[in-house]
Order: sequence, then structure tokens, then C-alpha cells
Amino acid sequence: MINRRLRVVILNYNKANMTKECVRHVLAQNYDGQLDVVVVDNHSTETVFNKLKQLLPAKVKIVRAERNLGYAAGNNLGARLELLPLSEYIMVLNNDVILIDEDTCEKLVRALENDSFRVACSPLVDTVGTGIPQMLRFRLGGFQTFLPFLSRQAGGFEDFHV
Repeated sequence: MINRRLRVVILNYNKANMTKECVRHVLAQNYDGQLDVVVVDNHSTETVFNKLKQLLPAKVKIVRAERNLGYAAGNNLGARLELLPLSEYIMVLNNDVILIDEDTCEKLVRALENDSFRVACSPLVDTVGTGIPQMLRFRLGGFQTFLPFLSRQAGGFEDFHV
């Protein structure tokens, strides 16, 4: 069996209760492999950081950045953490994400295992309040854009559905 160790990195900044709910749903995943959860506190206030430590289970590794590193560097801190065993897979998860489907992690890892050309994957996201389900919503050059996730394929790109 290949290494199916998955590290889920969740970035927190002054949102202890929100992060707790995100972690709760990650820990409820049906995943056929080792699952490590790392919460990177991106230099929240001391009060929020202490609350976060009280709210999260002991099996969740909490790392506090010495300063606010921003989004990318904060996630990299968790992804590169050497205090945990090396993981074959890394999931970066915003702390406002709730994984409703308890098989999300399994499905995403399986998608990577089943396609040697795929190096990253993501479920399509149902953005709350847009009325447009299963699309990623973001602003690009002043225009509001709705795009499905694209995965790299040998002949081009295809939509990935979970």
C-alpha cells in the first residue's frame, strides 16, 4: 500500500470558534489512511490563541507564527512542519470551510491516485448566497468571474467533480 498520509493545513487568524468547527468536520472524515491536522495560528491576539488551544483536540497540532505571515507563507509553515511524519498529500483548507461530505478527503486523494497527470485537485464549491451552485466565485480584473476547477490532463483540461 502506498503512503496515504494526508496533512490538512488550516490557517487561523483571530477566528478560534470558526477554526474549531472546520477542524471538527475534518476529523469526522472517513479517510482510509493517516490523517494529520495542523492549525497554523497566523499571529492572532494572545486571547484568541489561548482560546484556540483550549478548543482544539490534543491530536491537532497547533503552530503559532511569530508574526502574521500572510496566506501563502502561513500555509507553507503548516505544510513544511517537520514535527509530523512526511505526508504524501497536503490539503490546504480555509478555516471557514465545512466539509459536509464525510468522504471528501478520500475522494480527493483517490482522484490523485487514479490519474498520474493530476498534481492537484479540488471539489467544486457551492458559494453561499450566489444562486449559482458548484462554481468557484472570485474577482478577476474588476469583473466577477465564475469558474469550475480545472485539472491538468494529457490532452488539455477537464472539470473535476466530487
